Amino acid sequence: PGTGLQGMLMRVGLDSGELVGATAIAKPKSQAMFHALGALPGGDLLLAGATDAGQPATTPPAWQGWLVRVKPDGTLVSESQVPGASPQAPAFAGQKTAQIFDLSVRSDGSAVLAGTTGGVGEKIGQTDAVLWQVDPAGAVTATHAHGKTGKDVLRGLIAWGGGWLGYGTLSEGEPAADALWLLVLPKATDCNDFNPCTVDSCDAAKGCQSKAAGDGVTCGAGKKCSAGACK
Repeated sequence: PGTGLQGMLMRVGLDSGELVGATAIAKPKSQAMFHALGALPGGDLLLAGATDAGQPATTPPAWQGWLVRVKPDGTLVSESQVPGASPQAPAFAGQKTAQIFDLSVRSDGSAVLAGTTGGVGEKIGQTDAVLWQVDPAGAVTATHAHGKTGKDVLRGLIAWGGGWLGYGTLSEGEPAADALWLLVLPKATDCNDFNPCTVDSCDAAKGCQSKAAGDGVTCGAGKKCSAGACK
């Protein structure tokens, strides 16, 4: 791999469909692509896809989930990688794989991501459908993998009934892969304190928990988090 693939953000006219502008977003010495886009509170955009992170050539490619935050004009704000689930089969040693195919942004700037990750205990190239929850800084706070034998993929995601409804394919690319897979995913946390500078979670024993997000996280126009407060 070199720089053959780059992520792209395009703007088109709502009525005409004509191209207004396009911005290539690359990861140095890596291949990269986007599959999903969402609007964040404050006006920034969140793009999700995958990158090989400059790893040596492998078969299949050792993709990692890629989460990128940009300004509306395409200016890069931040980026982070979403690694494949662990543990995995020995065949995945050194090339854990993950891709993000859809995302849903929440009111506090956190997001829920849908995609695929290396299947636990499966052969190389086989995957499980996966849902990640990430905080406003892009750090993974929870991972939920679901799948059977074969290449299982979660392609889309919507909020539904207090949780998440995902759809995708079981054993993609195989003769048995002829049915849509609908999956009700875990309920979203109800512990949101609506502070963009905290990371909220729900503990079965302790109830709602909150900790300060990393200093420097953007929390508004010209503002950044510091010790759990937006300044």
